[in-house]
Amino acid sequence: MTKMQEIIGKILTSRITREKANNTLNVEEVTNTLNIFLAGETITSEQYAEFTEMITPVTTTTQTAETNTTTTRASTINTAEVTQQ
Repeated sequence: MTKMQEIIGKILTSRITREKANNTLNVEEVTNTLNIFLAGETITSEQYAEFTEMITPVTTTTQTAETNTTTTRASTINTAEVTQQ
């Protein structure tokens, strides 16, 4: 890794960390920047993988009582509609 790649790496790490903390991270914009830097060999493929992991949003699926209630209500409504027909 060259000195320039190290410096750019620190700058990108700082940018991503700051934007995540401020809730202003634009994943598409950062991805485009990373792609350009990787294509120009300004960052290494290892750095690219690290940054990509940093910007990948974490999603979780949860099931709440409200969701269950909504599902139950929908089933009840559907049953009532069938009974009326």
